[in-house]
Amino acid sequence: KEGVAQTIAAYGIYIGGLVAHTASIGGPGLNEGNIIIHDKVTFTSGTNLWIGGIGGLFTNSVKNCTNKGDIIYNASATLTGDNFFMGGGAGRYEGSAFENITNEGNVTFNGGSSKALCIGGCSGYSPSATVTDIHNCGVVTVGKDSQCIQSTYLGGVFGYSKGGTLTRVSTSNKE
Repeated sequence: KEGVAQTIAAYGIYIGGLVAHTASIGGPGLNEGNIIIHDKVTFTSGTNLWIGGIGGLFTNSVKNCTNKGDIIYNASATLTGDNFFMGGGAGRYEGSAFENITNEGNVTFNGGSSKALCIGGCSGYSPSATVTDIHNCGVVTVGKDSQCIQSTYLGGVFGYSKGGTLTRVSTSNKE
């Protein structure tokens, strides 16, 4: 709700331009809308937050998708939960194939605090995957008022990636 203080208590909150949480999307998929978390929102302790221009959380494959919308977490919002995953394509990607994904939107985390921040142009977190033809030309930013208790991972393509095979992966700033 616009202009009203909100407290959200849940284990996981999924927010996506095309889908919040799903196993797969084969495309073609296009998001042109912005995702903005405004001030006056509090996520309680123990809450994990996944935000992606295409999807918040994927557990299988993502192919042939483009995000053109900006993803913005505003300065006065408070995240007291455990983990925050944010990306132009996916907040968190746990699948086997991440192919032909383009992000043209800016990804901005400006304020709040978390146990771990994973923020990337195409995906905030990807533990292991076959990654092919992934491109980011949006600006990835973490603001000066942001706080992280344990770990911060920030990248032009992936905030955090653990293993997998990367082929034709690129990033460039559009400004």
